[in-house]
Amino acid sequence: MREHLYRFVFKHDINRSIEYKIFSLQDLIDGMEEDLLQVMCDCKPEGESNFLDCDCEDYLEYFRLIHKDQWTGLKDKNGVKVFEGDKFDDIDADDEGSYFVIEYCEVKARFIAMLYGYGEYINENGGEELNTYISALDDCILDPEDLLDQEIIGNIHSEAKG
Repeated sequence: MREHLYRFVFKHDINRSIEYKIFSLQDLIDGMEEDLLQVMCDCKPEGESNFLDCDCEDYLEYFRLIHKDQWTGLKDKNGVKVFEGDKFDDIDADDEGSYFVIEYCEVKARFIAMLYGYGEYINENGGEELNTYISALDDCILDPEDLLDQEIIGNIHSEAKG
Protein backbone atom coordinates (compact mmCIF):
# COMPACT_ATOMS: atom_id res chain seq x y z
CA MET A 1 0.00 0.00 0.00
CA ARG A 2 1.35 3.40 -0.87
CA GLU A 3 2.08 5.91 1.86
CA HIS A 4 -0.27 8.89 2.07
CA LEU A 5 1.60 12.04 3.06
CA TYR A 6 0.08 15.44 3.70
CA ARG A 7 1.98 18.69 3.93
CA PHE A 8 0.43 21.28 6.18
CA VAL A 9 1.48 24.87 5.57
CA PHE A 10 1.19 27.33 8.46
CA LYS A 11 1.66 31.09 8.27
CA HIS A 12 2.39 33.21 11.34
CA ASP A 13 0.04 36.26 11.43
CA ILE A 14 2.57 38.64 12.98
CA ASN A 15 6.01 37.86 11.52
CA ARG A 16 4.56 36.22 8.37
CA SER A 17 6.97 33.26 8.56
CA ILE A 18 5.92 30.02 6.89
CA GLU A 19 6.28 26.60 8.52
CA TYR A 20 5.81 23.27 6.77
CA LYS A 21 4.89 20.09 8.64
CA ILE A 22 4.53 16.73 6.91
CA PHE A 23 2.36 13.99 8.41
CA SER A 24 1.47 10.55 7.16
CA LEU A 25 -2.18 9.60 7.18
CA GLN A 26 -1.27 7.04 9.86
CA ASP A 27 0.17 9.85 12.04
CA LEU A 28 -3.14 11.70 11.77
CA ILE A 29 -5.21 8.60 12.46
CA ASP A 30 -3.08 7.63 15.46
CA GLY A 31 -3.69 11.09 16.93
CA MET A 32 -7.44 10.89 16.34
CA GLU A 33 -8.21 7.19 16.80
CA GLU A 34 -10.47 7.65 19.80
CA ASP A 35 -12.33 10.52 18.11
CA LEU A 36 -12.82 8.42 14.97
CA LEU A 37 -14.35 5.59 16.97
CA GLN A 38 -16.70 7.98 18.78
CA VAL A 39 -18.06 9.14 15.42
CA MET A 40 -19.31 5.57 14.95
CA CYS A 41 -21.45 5.85 18.11
CA ASP A 42 -24.84 7.34 17.30
CA CYS A 43 -26.42 6.89 20.74
CA LYS A 44 -28.44 9.83 22.02
CA PRO A 45 -29.73 10.69 25.50
CA GLU A 46 -33.30 9.60 26.09
CA GLY A 47 -36.02 11.94 27.32
CA GLU A 48 -35.16 15.22 28.99
CA SER A 49 -32.11 13.79 30.71
CA ASN A 50 -28.60 14.41 29.46
CA PHE A 51 -27.61 11.00 30.81
CA LEU A 52 -26.38 8.70 28.08
CA ASP A 53 -26.39 4.99 28.81
CA CYS A 54 -24.76 3.21 25.89
CA ASP A 55 -22.37 0.32 25.51
CA CYS A 56 -20.69 1.65 22.37
CA GLU A 57 -17.30 1.84 24.05
CA ASP A 58 -17.36 -1.90 24.73
CA TYR A 59 -18.53 -2.56 21.16
CA LEU A 60 -16.15 -0.10 19.48
CA GLU A 61 -13.01 -1.40 21.19
CA TYR A 62 -13.09 -4.44 18.88
CA PHE A 63 -12.90 -2.39 15.67
CA ARG A 64 -9.55 -1.99 13.95
CA LEU A 65 -8.71 -0.06 10.83
CA ILE A 66 -8.25 -2.52 7.95
CA HIS A 67 -7.83 -0.18 4.97
CA LYS A 68 -7.82 3.45 3.95
CA ASP A 69 -9.62 4.02 0.64
CA GLN A 70 -8.92 7.32 -1.06
CA TRP A 71 -11.64 9.26 -2.89
CA THR A 72 -10.88 9.55 -6.61
CA GLY A 73 -12.60 12.91 -6.99
CA LEU A 74 -15.24 11.23 -9.19
CA LYS A 75 -18.91 10.26 -8.73
CA ASP A 76 -20.92 7.46 -10.35
CA LYS A 77 -24.18 7.96 -12.30
CA ASN A 78 -26.14 8.28 -9.04
CA GLY A 79 -23.81 10.93 -7.60
CA VAL A 80 -22.15 8.45 -5.22
CA LYS A 81 -18.49 9.24 -4.57
CA VAL A 82 -16.11 6.72 -6.16
CA PHE A 83 -13.37 5.48 -3.83
CA GLU A 84 -10.34 3.30 -4.37
CA GLY A 85 -11.52 -0.33 -4.09
CA ASP A 86 -15.00 0.30 -5.51
CA LYS A 87 -16.33 -2.21 -8.05
CA PHE A 88 -18.20 -1.61 -11.30
CA ASP A 89 -19.81 -4.21 -13.59
CA ASP A 90 -18.09 -4.98 -16.87
CA ILE A 91 -21.22 -4.35 -18.92
CA ASP A 92 -19.44 -5.13 -22.21
CA ALA A 93 -18.34 -8.60 -21.13
CA ASP A 94 -19.72 -11.78 -22.71
CA ASP A 95 -19.33 -13.68 -19.45
CA GLU A 96 -21.01 -12.74 -16.20
CA GLY A 97 -18.81 -12.14 -13.21
CA SER A 98 -16.19 -9.87 -14.64
CA TYR A 99 -15.91 -6.44 -13.03
CA PHE A 100 -13.64 -3.44 -12.72
CA VAL A 101 -11.97 -2.36 -9.48
CA ILE A 102 -10.73 1.18 -8.96
CA GLU A 103 -7.04 1.01 -8.03
CA TYR A 104 -4.15 3.39 -7.77
CA CYS A 105 -1.41 2.70 -10.34
CA GLU A 106 2.01 3.74 -9.07
CA VAL A 107 3.51 3.54 -12.58
CA LYS A 108 0.90 5.86 -14.10
CA ALA A 109 0.60 7.91 -10.88
CA ARG A 110 -3.20 7.93 -11.14
CA PHE A 111 -6.33 5.91 -10.50
CA ILE A 112 -7.23 3.21 -13.01
CA ALA A 113 -10.09 0.72 -13.42
CA MET A 114 -8.58 -2.79 -13.50
CA LEU A 115 -10.57 -5.67 -14.99
CA TYR A 116 -11.09 -8.75 -12.81
CA GLY A 117 -13.18 -11.77 -13.61
CA TYR A 118 -13.80 -15.47 -13.41
CA GLY A 119 -12.78 -18.13 -15.88
CA GLU A 120 -12.56 -21.88 -16.08
CA TYR A 121 -9.24 -23.65 -16.45
CA ILE A 122 -7.99 -27.23 -16.28
CA ASN A 123 -6.04 -28.00 -13.12
CA GLU A 124 -3.10 -30.40 -12.92
CA ASN A 125 -5.46 -33.30 -12.08
CA GLY A 126 -7.47 -32.72 -15.27
CA GLY A 127 -10.50 -31.21 -13.51
CA GLU A 128 -12.11 -27.89 -14.32
CA GLU A 129 -11.90 -25.15 -11.72
CA LEU A 130 -13.29 -21.67 -11.45
CA ASN A 131 -10.50 -19.15 -11.01
CA THR A 132 -10.34 -15.43 -10.39
CA TYR A 133 -8.05 -13.70 -12.81
CA ILE A 134 -6.62 -10.26 -13.17
CA SER A 135 -6.13 -8.95 -16.65
CA ALA A 136 -2.86 -7.12 -17.06
CA LEU A 137 -3.53 -6.28 -20.70
CA ASP A 138 -3.56 -2.57 -21.46
CA ASP A 139 -6.95 -2.87 -23.17
CA CYS A 140 -8.38 -4.15 -19.88
CA ILE A 141 -7.30 -1.08 -17.93
CA LEU A 142 -9.71 1.82 -18.19
CA ASP A 143 -9.78 5.39 -17.08
CA PRO A 144 -12.25 5.46 -14.16
CA GLU A 145 -14.10 8.27 -15.94
CA ASP A 146 -15.18 5.70 -18.56
CA LEU A 147 -17.34 4.01 -15.89
CA LEU A 148 -19.18 7.07 -14.56
CA ASP A 149 -22.36 6.28 -16.51
CA GLN A 150 -22.70 3.19 -14.31
CA GLU A 151 -23.27 2.65 -10.60
CA ILE A 152 -20.98 1.20 -7.96
CA ILE A 153 -21.88 -2.45 -7.29
CA GLY A 154 -19.80 -2.90 -4.14
CA ASN A 155 -16.21 -2.73 -3.01
CA ILE A 156 -13.32 -5.05 -2.28
CA HIS A 157 -14.19 -5.13 1.43
CA SER A 158 -17.81 -6.34 1.10
CA GLU A 159 -20.11 -8.29 -1.14
CA ALA A 160 -21.53 -6.68 -4.27
CA LYS A 161 -25.08 -5.29 -4.26
CA GLY A 162 -27.66 -7.92 -5.08
